[in-house]
Amino acid sequence: MVREMLGLLGGMLERRLQACLRGGVAAMAAAVFAAVSLGFGTFAAFVWLRALEGRAVAALILCLGYGLLAIAILGIGALRRRGRRVRASAAPPAPALDPVVQALGGTVQDQVALAAALRLGTELSPIELLVLSLARGFIAGRKLRK
Repeated sequence: MVREMLGLLGGMLERRLQACLRGGVAAMAAAVFAAVSLGFGTFAAFVWLRALEGRAVAALILCLGYGLLAIAILGIGALRRRGRRVRASAAPPAPALDPVVQALGGTVQDQVALAAALRLGTELSPIELLVLSLARGFIAGRKLRK
């Protein structure tokens, strides 16, 4: 019965993984089409501006536009990183884990592994922990099926 349950769970995770991969392929295709569209849009803007202002001025206008866009994207990224650091520093300090690990006993290797797992658990977000556990469950299910 356990094998059947694990087989069902493995099949479900396999279908989810396939759906995720299809979503990734679709996102890559959308990115490629967006890049091609941006290229044609840039060319059309250059032709239109060249007719109005001349070749050099049209190139400078497009260069300035893309430069300002790049600066805006970098600025937004820097602000988001700074916000994450501020939120992380405002979080309450984690309790000391060494007494907890020592109280549980076990060999030194067990204590080191538990301390590493606890440290990893505090550093990852809940979504990252969920993805990590799903991946590990998928791997365990595949190994149990064999």
